[in-house]
Amino acid sequence: MSFLNPLMLLGLLAAAVPIVIHLIHKRRPRPQYFGAIELVLRSVERVERRWRLRRLLLLLSRVALLAMLALAAAGPLLGREAERGTSSAGPERLAIVLDGSLSMRARYGGTSSFARALTAARNLVDRMGPEDQAVLVLAGRPNRLLVDRPTPDRGQLLRLLDSLEPGYGPAELGEAVSTAVTALGTPKDAAPEGEGEAPEVAARVVVLSDLAQHAFQSAAALDVPGTRSKARVEVVDVLDEAAKVRANHAIARAEAVNVPGEAPRTVEVRARVQSFSTEGGGAQPLDITLRSQERDLEAGSVDVVPGTIVDKALRHAFDRPGHIPVTVALEPDALAEDDVRHVVVEVRRPVRTLIVDGAPSGVPKEDEVFYLERALLAGAADQPPPRVITADDLSRTDLAAFDVVMLAGVATFTRADGARLAEHVERGGGLFISATEGLDVDLYNAELGAVLPRTLRGMKIVDAERGGVGSAGEVGLADPDLEHPVMEIFRGDGLGGLLSTKTQGYLLFQPGGQKAMSVLVSHSDGQPALVAAQAGQGRVIVLTTSVDRDLSDLPIRPAFVPLMRQVILYLGDALAAPDLRDTLVGQPRELRVPNGVQELTVIGPDGAETDFSAGDIENGKLAFAKTDLPGQYRVEAVFAGPPEPLRGEDFAVNVDPTESDLRPLSVAEAQAILLGTAPDADPEVAAGATRTKLLGGGVSPEALVGVLLLLMVLSFLLESALTTSRPAKAR
Repeated sequence: MSFLNPLMLLGLLAAAVPIVIHLIHKRRPRPQYFGAIELVLRSVERVERRWRLRRLLLLLSRVALLAMLALAAAGPLLGREAERGTSSAGPERLAIVLDGSLSMRARYGGTSSFARALTAARNLVDRMGPEDQAVLVLAGRPNRLLVDRPTPDRGQLLRLLDSLEPGYGPAELGEAVSTAVTALGTPKDAAPEGEGEAPEVAARVVVLSDLAQHAFQSAAALDVPGTRSKARVEVVDVLDEAAKVRANHAIARAEAVNVPGEAPRTVEVRARVQSFSTEGGGAQPLDITLRSQERDLEAGSVDVVPGTIVDKALRHAFDRPGHIPVTVALEPDALAEDDVRHVVVEVRRPVRTLIVDGAPSGVPKEDEVFYLERALLAGAADQPPPRVITADDLSRTDLAAFDVVMLAGVATFTRADGARLAEHVERGGGLFISATEGLDVDLYNAELGAVLPRTLRGMKIVDAERGGVGSAGEVGLADPDLEHPVMEIFRGDGLGGLLSTKTQGYLLFQPGGQKAMSVLVSHSDGQPALVAAQAGQGRVIVLTTSVDRDLSDLPIRPAFVPLMRQVILYLGDALAAPDLRDTLVGQPRELRVPNGVQELTVIGPDGAETDFSAGDIENGKLAFAKTDLPGQYRVEAVFAGPPEPLRGEDFAVNVDPTESDLRPLSVAEAQAILLGTAPDADPEVAAGATRTKLLGGGVSPEALVGVLLLLMVLSFLLESALTTSRPAKAR
């Protein structure tokens, strides 16, 4: 035992006062003269025995009362606190490192691991001596040093602890301990002047964690800067739970895909459910639900065997197209935060298509759009049928009622219709152009030059007798761009059905040009066959050959139906490449910003807004770093008027699935990683570390003072009872 204020022990001398008074006032029997002396002697002896016990108890209570008062004022220390109090190293510098990772949110018995860590941290602060100093570090990405330098202000430390919450991301405790040890060092501006040897300090780091193995990845630097000391490390398991109790299941991944051929706007959400458990056993049925922000959409069940992974798909037909935030959720367990996965579903919208027939015919197979119309109707349950008109009807048709206009072999049109078509594209519509013999390239260049990928040069008819390509005067298709959304469907065996196409004539483009365009597939002689380009807010695709059999056999090839379907979906902005970016908590998100944006706002799951100006945007991209919360993030942009949603850039942030493995290391294993030693090494040899599983081995001064004060009260009550309650015979 040691004392915080040993001089107060002089107060024990006051305990001698009752003893002296007792001796001075010791009662002596008075002589009594009585005839029956024998009876008197017996009575006196009985009374004397009774008073002797009473006086002894009274003396002990008064001595105890004064002794307890002196001991309480001296501030006693027991156990580890006593050892530290008598250490020659002097005041202690203490660093408390709290694991702030997602796994610390797991709840056992109604209390989270982080709440237990806070309780342990408060106990450590309460045990600080009057000259001790401490720092607090919240481990996370990044680590947070809560005070700049060690402080003796326990009130400040306790207030900081009350304000802490765990994060939703990972933590690396080796780095956090290194940060804490650096903070315990002596700053250069506080170092004593002179060339003397660096001081030696008593430095201790206490790590409060659930010991989940993913948080212990590297050794810590334990040399305290500005001193000759190494920090002691104590690893505390804030949970006294067996590893099997920490079994956990989680949704490790979720993605959404449109389902072709199903009901309109049908989307399949695929979830990967993973069980983290050291125990075997049979499959456990778990409820799984697909939810929107308003209601539950679909429900199901998934059987999960402990320690395995299983995939589950949920399909739903949405009421409207667009980008819709949804959540896949399992029934919650100890760590509820990883039982949900957020996804932004891109529901494919129906594309309203207008086909302008450039060569209508009473004989169906001789009609220009015979094959095209049937290709768009084949297997298109999720898309409305196209409307077919002639070129003469174009001027009487409202183009705003359609998403895509297809000029199928249209040789000529009025200048007014040309202006309307160009405006349709500039405002976000799609335009498809296929070639035909007799096409007026001058008219096209004049009226649609602003939206065409390149200036048209004229028609080339392949002639075998004059050196055409191929023995029959035909060219094939080659060099497909399988990375483009239109062409990615041909990866695999389907590519052969496209490249086997034979073409006898096609349009040529003028070489050069400044517009950006994508050649989706070329003719075998190197000339473009299918070209895509952006024009204003819309898109244009040019097929340099025909959609009937006059110039090519493409319409009867197996690739024609899927190719035309992909073209329509792409032009109608319903075939955006799936966003494969999986943004985790703490990771930056790159936003793709369209031209003309003056201001951009990102709205987080908690409603907090982060604003950006045009100067923050570089090359159409913006890095957003405030992804500390899991959930749905919305993006709004200001072009020239009020803010409008930028739905294509809405995104979801999810927790890191590595945090879902709650299975712990042993205290020895965790401490060995931090010290850079073998798990079976003696931790007392390795930097003087102390192994401990729970905080203990010492009683705080406040706790002992409370006990002593209680004993004082009991002594006072005993003394009062003895002095106020006398037998009647004694009076």
